[in-house]
Amino acid sequence: MAESSNANAMVSGLKVSDILLPHPSLPNSMCLGPHSSESPAHLISCEANRIPFVNQNLDLTSWADCLRAWPNPPEGWVAWYSRVSKTHYATWETIGIADALSLSLSPLEKNENILKTIGYFWSDALNCFMFGHGPMTPTLLDVAMITGLDIASPCPSAFMLPKVPFTLSSKTECTSWGAYLRRYMKTKGPVTEREHTAFLNFWLEHFIFCGPSLAPTKNYLSLAYELAKGTQLGVGKLLLGEIPNFPPLATCTFPDANGKEIRCTSYGQALYSLPGSRLIPKEASEWFRTFFQGLDNPLFFPYTESENFENPVFFRCYSFFDALAIPIPHNLRFTTTTDGFETWWSMWKTHAFRRALGPLLKQLDAEYDVPADQQDGPEPVQADGSPFKFLPPAPVVLFCQSSPPLKKVMMQGQPISPKSAPKTTSKAGEEPSPSTAHGPLQHLKALLSSSVETLVENPEEVKGILEDIQPHLPVTLQVKHWPAVTLSVFKSRVQSARQRINLRHAQLPLRADIADKCQRLNEKKAALDAKTDTSVSSAELETLRKELENLEERVRVTKQLIQDKEALIVRSQEEAKGLTADLKTDLAEIRALSSQLVTGKDEDDEAEIAEVDRIRADALHVLNAFLQ
Repeated sequence: MAESSNANAMVSGLKVSDILLPHPSLPNSMCLGPHSSESPAHLISCEANRIPFVNQNLDLTSWADCLRAWPNPPEGWVAWYSRVSKTHYATWETIGIADALSLSLSPLEKNENILKTIGYFWSDALNCFMFGHGPMTPTLLDVAMITGLDIASPCPSAFMLPKVPFTLSSKTECTSWGAYLRRYMKTKGPVTEREHTAFLNFWLEHFIFCGPSLAPTKNYLSLAYELAKGTQLGVGKLLLGEIPNFPPLATCTFPDANGKEIRCTSYGQALYSLPGSRLIPKEASEWFRTFFQGLDNPLFFPYTESENFENPVFFRCYSFFDALAIPIPHNLRFTTTTDGFETWWSMWKTHAFRRALGPLLKQLDAEYDVPADQQDGPEPVQADGSPFKFLPPAPVVLFCQSSPPLKKVMMQGQPISPKSAPKTTSKAGEEPSPSTAHGPLQHLKALLSSSVETLVENPEEVKGILEDIQPHLPVTLQVKHWPAVTLSVFKSRVQSARQRINLRHAQLPLRADIADKCQRLNEKKAALDAKTDTSVSSAELETLRKELENLEERVRVTKQLIQDKEALIVRSQEEAKGLTADLKTDLAEIRALSSQLVTGKDEDDEAEIAEVDRIRADALHVLNAFLQ
């Protein structure tokens, strides 16, 4: 309550102009920001060449076997969800994870054409996608609207969470999600705190954070334990735009815990229902074209009241501002971007989107015909006409858990063209000459090819060579090689590491003996557990007793049914005799009555009367004719 009071006191004096930016050329129009009058030139020089599509060749095959940690429910997960939710769903709703947990019931289709092209537009420094129409990034608002996770509570810290009082199996014991599920999912009895924690640990690792290990870990065990206890945590902040009410989303369906398709109640359920697509080079190139060229008229809106999706119930667009006593003019309007954004972005676009689109699409789709008139744009220049200075491009970047290790990435640069490479001058203002340093470089190569143990003993020769040829080397080479002269600092670390390796090798028989004893100990422990744990046998015995009681009751009921049937048969035979006598009497009465009936048909008698009537009619007709 104190925090809420303080927050109200802080915002009570705010006015619209304190949190919104007035648009200088549009009256009664405000922007949510950001706004800056500074030139982006320095930021562009540092970051433009780090965006993958700017400095890398496009190769969809680099994504082979990527995105394997896709959050689809494995076999048995829905049943486990149904079991645990019966006990803990109310807790999940209270701490804000119920909606996100329910999303795990449905498979999520993978659109590989989008996923394998959009990554080339990601800036890992700016934390956003740099599209042709401007930068875009997921926000906490998107997290709240799609997953329903809590974004308002304090963010959990791995250093602050308490230790879990019990242990779960290691990755070596549960090598797959199926093995983990079979080990911790119970089918009978109450859901214990341990089972609930194991369930939430599974959910966090596989569905929320999509761990690259493709198997259970304990990375989120402390977080799962706190959630299982009902602790309110801002899980949404660990993750981390407008999604309108257009018909394809509004008509989607979502499976409930029983597999029945129901109406979607949230943006997240609707998005989970969208179809996926396998990788098709032509479609991938079309997505790349869209991202590169941008949208003609991009519109950005806040999430609004949805006429189709009522969840998450805790969010409505303006409820975040309920505590703000801000008078808002009745004629206030919101603009798409702040003043100056177009100028800021046009400079970014000129510098970052200078490559021709056609050749890039050709790299993605070999059948694409590149127009003859397409070529790269001019190299950017400073205001005084001098070349614009870019920092060296970043190494190859792949956005997946199967990305190459850093050492491999650093050894395989992908320069686009000579004109894109930064130039470094020597002290005399001339271009570095690799040929001048060829001999020393060969000697340096031989020294660096020796073992690291040798280099940590005496790095002075390496240092001397680098000092001599430094003016003749590009900056990138200097940066990568100069740390080699400090290898002597790591002498003790290398020697200690080598000693530990040798000791481990010498202890291999001891390790094997310990592993064998551990295995036998585990077998004995399993046998002991089987003997001492009678819960399963007791449950089976109780089941057999109930079955026996049911059988005895069925025998009693069957005997009574037999007696009732026998009595019924006797009564039926006696009743049949009386019915036979009645039948004979009734038959005689019917015969007597039938003999009194007049035979023939009315139609025959009517025809006979009509024949006589014709004689009368003929006579009358002749008489009438005579009289006329």
